[in-house]
Amino acid sequence: MVVDRGTRVCCKKHLRDFADALERIQFSKPPELIVTVNGDARDMQSFRTLITLRADGARTPWGNLTNGALVARLTAADGTNHTGAIAVEVRAAEAATPWGSVTNGTLVAHLAAPDITNYAANVELEVAAADVGTPWAAGRDFQLTLHAARDGTSTNTVRANLEIQAKQVLTKWAQADRARVSVHWTHALTNAIPLDGVGEFRLGTIHTRWADLGNCN
Repeated sequence: MVVDRGTRVCCKKHLRDFADALERIQFSKPPELIVTVNGDARDMQSFRTLITLRADGARTPWGNLTNGALVARLTAADGTNHTGAIAVEVRAAEAATPWGSVTNGTLVAHLAAPDITNYAANVELEVAAADVGTPWAAGRDFQLTLHAARDGTSTNTVRANLEIQAKQVLTKWAQADRARVSVHWTHALTNAIPLDGVGEFRLGTIHTRWADLGNCN
């Protein structure tokens, strides 16, 4: 494969920017990193990897983190399990970025990656936090669940479901005791623009500066 000069220059720039960003990461104390690899040297697909990273505090170009932990498990595809898997769990007592802040947050992601066969790929993402704040809104008991998988009858189609819910949602315009958003859609594997979809939005016990309302669907 021949890579043109423009692509090489672009890749070098991205790698340089990423390396610069890594150098700007500061830890309050040295983090603890443990990497465990198990497998048969005669069979590369038998290997399993466990990565554990713990940091009491970190300042990064993307935000600050307090009492953070990351656990990642990597499983290769083999003759029995035709799909490799990656599982990642991230926890933080506090996290703050330019886009928002989280208290007691947890992120769990599962990715089942297909091998050379046409086995369906699945992606599951769960995010939970005791408190969430953004420049536009804030809420408590925040939960987000995303599931996406290839259609079993069409390998180029992805079906996805997104659920978001929170309590005591507050914006500068109104407040609601609870909120829930449900979205279901399909899109092509190579194009994330939805081909079709259905959405549902629910608010419970709405308060505004002008009036108090009941439930809204």
